Amino acid sequence: MATRWTQEQQQAIQARNHTILVSAAAGSGKTAVLVERIVTLLKEGFRLNRMLIVTFTRAAAAEMRQRLNQRLLKELHSDPDVMGQALDDLECTEISTIHAFCQKVLRNNFEAVGIDPLSRVAETKQTEALFEQAFRDAMNELLEEAALARRIPRKRVFEAQSCIEEVALRILGAQGDARIQLR
Repeated sequence: MATRWTQEQQQAIQARNHTILVSAAAGSGKTAVLVERIVTLLKEGFRLNRMLIVTFTRAAAAEMRQRLNQRLLKELHSDPDVMGQALDDLECTEISTIHAFCQKVLRNNFEAVGIDPLSRVAETKQTEALFEQAFRDAMNELLEEAALARRIPRKRVFEAQSCIEEVALRILGAQGDARIQLR
């Protein structure tokens, strides 16, 4: 039984000569549409290992790779040369999150951009801890400078610190009872 695509889905499958973004609610068929688009492109002569397929999550990337593999196996009997080549290309095809793709580009070109080749994308907890440390360091430096210069009364510095701390906690999405401790 053939899948019945909506008009919007069909447009995404058939769009050519430009980049597309498929954005829709969970369970709406985004992965199925993209798999259909890829298979259609393969049948038109495009190579899978020349495509960049970007998803929002690692789980979605893994699901995309799995569904694409299943679909290629299903199509193998109708076009063994094209689908066989696509199956061979699938392992080295870039199917990842935008973060993982950018990280790979940076890692492969670390000298040109001047970064550590072992750098990686930080997890949420890590970024929160780094932000808290940077905030703590900046506030401590501000307190020391104000105390040394005696430009700002200490009471005003602590009032400003409290206000800035509240903004920082909102940015981090922290609970009201969480506090960034200064020395």
